[in-house]
Amino acid sequence: MHGSGDAFMKSLEENIENLSRIVNSEAKAEADRVLIEAKSKSESILQHAQKKAAVERDKVLDQARQEVKQLREQAVSTTRMKARTMELDCREKMLENVFVESLQQVRSIQKWADYSQLSQQLLQEAVEMLKSDALLVRVDPKTRDFITDPILTALSKKWNVKLSFGKPLEQGVGVMVETADGHLIYDNTLETRLTRVQNSLRAPVYHILMGESL
Repeated sequence: MHGSGDAFMKSLEENIENLSRIVNSEAKAEADRVLIEAKSKSESILQHAQKKAAVERDKVLDQARQEVKQLREQAVSTTRMKARTMELDCREKMLENVFVESLQQVRSIQKWADYSQLSQQLLQEAVEMLKSDALLVRVDPKTRDFITDPILTALSKKWNVKLSFGKPLEQGVGVMVETADGHLIYDNTLETRLTRVQNSLRAPVYHILMGESL
């Protein structure tokens, strides 16, 4: 009986040892499987993170490129606007100088050989503009040498309007006509005429200054 008990115990120990080996083997296999799966998931997560980071990086770089492009375009636009503004300022100064110089040279027109005829044309235009039966004629002292009393009388008959001299012009060259009551006045001095046509002359004068043909 004793020998039989020993054999049973030995068999039991062997079974336990075999079972233990099986359990350890299964546990190791499960551990290896978990490690492999964890490694695979970690690699997948890492790859996803890298792709996401790459996409975000590309977005940031693309946005940066767009901002740089916009800044460059704004800089170019601003530079062009400043250049255009400077060009226009320069143009205006040139034109202003021309017209100022022209006004200063107006009195030289009275030295022209045909100024007598020109002064009468200035008077006729003014008379036609007011269309009154009686008008006062105001001229500068030099023009008074060309439009004398006899000439004014002759023009009165010719145009069928009563013309008489008013106060001499203190400023301006040419003719100014007004009604007897002073309510209507037409300034036809050379300075005023130049001012009237100044806007329409700006473009052609500028082309001439630039050496361009009209």
